[in-house]
Amino acid sequence: MRNTLTNGEMTNAELVVKALQNLGGQAPYSEIYREIERITGVSLTDGLMAGIRREIHHFSSDSSGYLGKDDIFYSVDGIGKGVWGLR
Repeated sequence: MRNTLTNGEMTNAELVVKALQNLGGQAPYSEIYREIERITGVSLTDGLMAGIRREIHHFSSDSSGYLGKDDIFYSVDGIGKGVWGLR
């Protein structure tokens, strides 16, 4: 799904991938949020942060929210720890 953070240029998942790449492949949510803010120039609201978390879960087979499509992200320290990486 295209998002308003990048004026439709990237999907939410692509934006999270770019942020994690810039952060060395894994990071806690707080760093992912900051990097997305840096990339987009948009200050993230609670709702936007929730959308980012949801996107990570949709694309991680580690999560109960996994949609069964691309398996892009993994939970570095286990679900509930808030640290995610690129597969």
